Amino acid sequence: MFFLLSFLYILSSLLILVTTAKFFVDTQSDKHTQAIKQEVELVRFKIESNLYRDAYLADSLATLITLAPDFALSNWKSVAGRLHNNSETIVTIGLSPDDIIKRIYPEKNNTSALELDFRTVPEQYADVVKAKLEKKLYLSGPIELVQGGTGLVARYPIFSNPPYNTEYWGGLSVVIDYNQLLERSGVLDLEGVTSAIVRDFDVIFGQTLEDKAPDFSYPIYVPNDIWYIYIYLNKEYNSQFKEFKYYFYLLGIITFIVIYILGILLFLNFNKVRELSFSDALTGLPNRRYFMLELDRIASGENEHLEVALLTLDLNDFKFINDNFGHKKGDEVLISAGRLLRSTVRTSDIVARLGGDEFVVLLHRFNDEACIKTVIHKIKSKQLSIHSDDEGISCTFSIGYSYFKGKKRDFCIETLITASDDNMYLDKAFHKAEKIARD
Repeated sequence: MFFLLSFLYILSSLLILVTTAKFFVDTQSDKHTQAIKQEVELVRFKIESNLYRDAYLADSLATLITLAPDFALSNWKSVAGRLHNNSETIVTIGLSPDDIIKRIYPEKNNTSALELDFRTVPEQYADVVKAKLEKKLYLSGPIELVQGGTGLVARYPIFSNPPYNTEYWGGLSVVIDYNQLLERSGVLDLEGVTSAIVRDFDVIFGQTLEDKAPDFSYPIYVPNDIWYIYIYLNKEYNSQFKEFKYYFYLLGIITFIVIYILGILLFLNFNKVRELSFSDALTGLPNRRYFMLELDRIASGENEHLEVALLTLDLNDFKFINDNFGHKKGDEVLISAGRLLRSTVRTSDIVARLGGDEFVVLLHRFNDEACIKTVIHKIKSKQLSIHSDDEGISCTFSIGYSYFKGKKRDFCIETLITASDDNMYLDKAFHKAEKIARD
């Protein structure tokens, strides 16, 4: 009986060990893959957010030039300097009446581009014509610049008779440092993978593997265009898990009980990490991942009739607070902002921090659009302030909103988010315009 029980124990232990080892290794492999995907999603988000931030900043300058071209020309250093100082990736801003560069900022190291007639540079002039014909922002590049370096060029056509836009005045060119954009996105720091960014079948970063399809890819939504980032997992990616499996078997033979306990601890730890992954470490609010899962839950729920509203909020002049009072005070502002929003809305509503100084509020039920505007008014009417060395620090929100009332089959998450973002950027542009007017 002893030998039989011993045999059954050894057999069952080996069976459990093999099953557990396979499960554990597969789980770790999937977890590692998901971690890489999250890193790539973060890279995508940083590229998109940096480009859209710069695009909307530049759009406000283009609007000013459209409305007051003479003022812009005569006060070029002031108006262009504001845009340049508010961006970390914009390196050069050029104004070209009749497609000839007459103003450039900063002038240092860029004077060689002055008086450049785009019609004499066919590669760039083709992009200028595209922007002119489409009557909207056109993002070109990466290209080699006349003044040196590589950059993306956001071209804004300017017309002298808005809103008809039939009389072409010239263009505004905003050069974005392409290498700095990639560095800030973190794409250069991805480990264990080969990556490539593709635009219209042209590789603009990294390299593609001709003999292998990408393991996964993501679209990168840039202004008026779509890029794609392709990810190829390196060969060492799978071999490291196979090697680990053999050590796992050996350790399991030596002491099955220890491995079993370790497996339980790892499983509990995995659930704890997963729980923490849904919250923002600084404010304690739900994070972007939780917010997107909540939208998916609403979209796939049992209710056939949906009532959902989304507020997108961004702190005005937050960079100024960080630069002048320090990041510690900036963190206090973010924490206070989260508390203010949480105390203003209903307990059934969701307040989340997407990252940086961007927050969202998800309203599940409301009577009409006026209710949404009431919530916005309550938020803006509250004072968001902290103290620093007996000096008060105040901050306001730029708020955009969108809502959906109707049948579930007509609900689109992307449309809801995009509309809310667009309205928020309009509110921020209005805030900047007011600030410029006051200055």
